[in-house]
Amino acid sequence: MSPFTPLVLPNGVVISNRLAKATMEENMAYLTMEQLMGKIAKACNAPVPKVIPLAVIKLVSGFQVLRYKILGGAEPKVTETAVAVMSAGQFVDGSKALSELGFKAAVSTDEAIARILAWFRSQGMVTKKT
Repeated sequence: MSPFTPLVLPNGVVISNRLAKATMEENMAYLTMEQLMGKIAKACNAPVPKVIPLAVIKLVSGFQVLRYKILGGAEPKVTETAVAVMSAGQFVDGSKALSELGFKAAVSTDEAIARILAWFRSQGMVTKKT
């Protein structure tokens, strides 16, 4: 979307991109992956996963790729591409869902995590930590 392309909301209102972005920011919470993981850990009553330094991840990735190329076996779990994506400063937000589909979440992120966790538990995919 160019900076001059107007956005048409589901109710037919046409607004500029700058106003659309400001409107979305007022109504949505932008979360870093660390913040999202913290919310999930809290809901699971588990410790927040530790952040691994990027240099360590790159070293492990390089070792896995080299091992795979020389010895074969299982494909690397962490590739250079995965490291590049994970280190790019990812944010979780619903702006694309709102702008392209008109979707706006009816519950908070914390409530959505609680509902998802309850469903996973009901399916036996996650056991309750004691």
